Amino acid sequence: MSANLSQQEIDALISSLGQQEMASATTATAGDLGGGRHRKTFRSSRGYRLYDFRRPEKLSKEQIRLLRTNFGRFTRSLTNYLTGLTRTSIDTTLVEVDQTNYGEIFKSHGIPTLLCTFAIDEERHGMLKVNLNQLYAALDRLMGGPGSGSIVSRPLTEFERGLMGEICQKILNFYAEAVDLPEPPGVELIDTDERVIPRTLAPDEFMVRALYDLRLGATSGHLSIYTPLSALTKLVGGVNRAKRTEAEHRHRELPPNLATLPLPVTVELGTAKMSAAELTNLIPGDVISLQQDQSKPLRIRVGGVPRFAGRPGMVARKMAVIIEGPWRERT
Repeated sequence: MSANLSQQEIDALISSLGQQEMASATTATAGDLGGGRHRKTFRSSRGYRLYDFRRPEKLSKEQIRLLRTNFGRFTRSLTNYLTGLTRTSIDTTLVEVDQTNYGEIFKSHGIPTLLCTFAIDEERHGMLKVNLNQLYAALDRLMGGPGSGSIVSRPLTEFERGLMGEICQKILNFYAEAVDLPEPPGVELIDTDERVIPRTLAPDEFMVRALYDLRLGATSGHLSIYTPLSALTKLVGGVNRAKRTEAEHRHRELPPNLATLPLPVTVELGTAKMSAAELTNLIPGDVISLQQDQSKPLRIRVGGVPRFAGRPGMVARKMAVIIEGPWRERT
């Protein structure tokens, strides 16, 4: 049996879970009408979260926070660039940083969008998506207009395609600097029809999406950048490196701290077994015979744990013990 579920099996599992939820909700409603209000309340008060098999979580909250910090730096660069380009008021806000996969990028949401594919290297590719009304508004401002951004349902002209390509490339340059990419990604293809965009990665390739709210004058829309997680390992890996550095620092500090730590050392002369009656009848002067053989070494405990074997002796009229070696359990 395969260890991984196929996409068809995943879809069937999610569908069955959805049907169970609907059935449970129906049962709870019927129970409420029939006096089962308490059971419905208990059901709805359970704290659980549905797991999305299509988009498994691979980033921790700490890594997401680190990404938000770097994507926030890109927000400032993007705002300054677009303000200077259009000579108008620009407001850019980072809305969300989340996890998705490559196949989700091409799901249409009914909003005319410019799709710009870019290459980080030969194997890793990403996507820049901008609402067309934002780009048309920017182009209108560049051409000396008011920046109305009215959308015309037509293919891009070569002039518009070239100008938008230059704008997208400049945006990617700022993005590469913010997320610490080795070099700026190169624009590959620009189009408004997702059907002509080649699928350069597997549908389940893990991607990180940065969603921005972009306001240009009177127009507003969204800008999204999808980047393969493998291209951001230098950035998100910094969290793990910081943890390792902190652990190594603590490890280096451990020996000096242990060197001054007081530990109780106990020499065990021997043991004896007694009944409760014998124990209660003990009086001063009684002799207890130990099970310790005189010819065998004594057990020396450090912190309650047997560590060494030794022999009893005297040092300056005080009892002492000579360490013979590590303790080994005798049978």
